[in-house]
Amino acid sequence: MPNVISPLELHIEVLQGLQKVDGFQQDMFLPEEIDLQLNKQQGRIVEKLTNKEFQRTQIFLDYIKNIIVKNWDMPALTVPTNASDPLLEPGHEPQMVYGVLPTNYLHLISDRSTIYQRLDCAEVEDADLPTETYTERQIRIALATVAEANKYVDVTFTNVSTGEVVFSGAEYLLRGELISSILKNFKDPDHPDARIYWERYRNEYRADQFIIVLPGSGITDTYSLGYDEDPISGGAGSPVSANSNNIGDVTFTQIQQSPAAATYEFKEITENKLVEGDDLYKFRKNKFYKPYKLEPHSTLVDQFLIAYRDKSFIITDLTIDYIRKPREISLVLDQGCELAGEAPRIIVDKTVEYFKLVIENPAYRGIVQDNELRNQT
Repeated sequence: MPNVISPLELHIEVLQGLQKVDGFQQDMFLPEEIDLQLNKQQGRIVEKLTNKEFQRTQIFLDYIKNIIVKNWDMPALTVPTNASDPLLEPGHEPQMVYGVLPTNYLHLISDRSTIYQRLDCAEVEDADLPTETYTERQIRIALATVAEANKYVDVTFTNVSTGEVVFSGAEYLLRGELISSILKNFKDPDHPDARIYWERYRNEYRADQFIIVLPGSGITDTYSLGYDEDPISGGAGSPVSANSNNIGDVTFTQIQQSPAAATYEFKEITENKLVEGDDLYKFRKNKFYKPYKLEPHSTLVDQFLIAYRDKSFIITDLTIDYIRKPREISLVLDQGCELAGEAPRIIVDKTVEYFKLVIENPAYRGIVQDNELRNQT
């Protein structure tokens, strides 16, 4: 049997499954309700397949191969003892570097460090690290909440400085659909390394705002987000727009990616040992388990991957393989299931099972009768 991929096919499969058990009672479910349950089941199957016991099986590779990202590079940043804004970085620790995880990060598969050593084999204290300034422009733009009876229509996200449309959507969108779609589809041709976050970036929280991050200094681009707020029931809407707040350059301290050849030499790219937070400090104090050049330690904290070295080497880059968040299934946005193999059909079966339980619930029948009475008046 062919794979169920498109959103329309997914909806048809769900509705056909419900018809077999309950006539045409499935008409009570709106497309958004079906999308919601399909996405819940998609999330559950990804979580199940990414359990450690599945990570080396063919099922894992076949079903979620489309959402695996390989070799994502992050500059190795270090936190000075006099860091100017501790909210933007993890707290300072000796012999520590960190990288910022991508927007669409879901689960870590593996992480690696690029290792350099001094030619004279001398130890490297934190104060002697070869560093340079890493700069990024942070831009914020607000998204207003529309009235409960309205949706977002004719959405256009534009780089005002260049005229490039970085996101557009003409259909009716609920707030969650719009945010998710922008995060997954935002693309600025003039800034291919641009990243976009919702409400949280690093350790800062900005309510109801997108945060656009552009690596580099002296960038003056601004963005605008425009849309119509239209009633769900139909009728004319009202245009709404918001302009970005360009907050300027933010600087951090980065380990030089190519330290001086007269002092340092490249050794290797080695896999880190991912350590749970509870065991991290115990391992670092134990001479048999502490980090060494063949196996730096790493841990995940908030939006950061943190790696630890010892004084015999330095870390210049961090690289990860990870599972990204799959795009949401949406009939309105014409977004189907990204999982491969038979996974889409399993998601449909689980969704049908859920709706069957809802239909068989006595409370559901009472709701149906109430709705029918309202429609008659």
